[in-house]
Amino acid sequence: MDARSTDIRGRAMCYRCFKVAAACVCGDILQVANRTGVIVLQHPRERHHPFGTARFARLGLERVELRECSPKHPASMARASALPPDTAFVYPSPDARDVEDIPPSERPAHIVVVDGTWHHAHSILHAAPWLRALPCVRITPRHPSEYRVRREPRGECLSTIEAIVATLRALEPDTQGLDGLLDAFRAMIDRQVAASPCLPLPRPTPREA
Repeated sequence: MDARSTDIRGRAMCYRCFKVAAACVCGDILQVANRTGVIVLQHPRERHHPFGTARFARLGLERVELRECSPKHPASMARASALPPDTAFVYPSPDARDVEDIPPSERPAHIVVVDGTWHHAHSILHAAPWLRALPCVRITPRHPSEYRVRREPRGECLSTIEAIVATLRALEPDTQGLDGLLDAFRAMIDRQVAASPCLPLPRPTPREA
């Protein structure tokens, strides 16, 4: 089925990746046979955001589920709360375990991530005690985020797809194709940077002593 049509402004759209047809990313994304289940709790304002990165997980991972999660709608939160056993929450809480330090026998069968701005993520977390009760795992980024079109609150923050890929790399290092998801993400960013002269300035990196 052709996923392309026009929006209310008459622009050609791809309703598979929810981007204008000229910026469609579907052709850049190859399927990845991940073993760890990925559940993305997406704030409703993020669904159609032109720079949103959960689309790369939704279109590229074999084992992925995207759930809308609105703190203002209890029914939405209730549906989102039905998580499978052995699920870990990818979030930098003080007691989070570094995902690189988890031995194979203790790796979670599923991970859950929140997709939205950090403000949206905090609002979801505040409204979801079931999420706060999950065991947390954190990522220690080896490189700064390449998310040049949206400013992150801290230098160690990553986009949703960067966080998912980093976590899966640690949990299943032999899985092929994860780098391809980041290549597709970078291609989207490069096209947007080329098309937009005014973008958020990157945060300065700390100077070395």
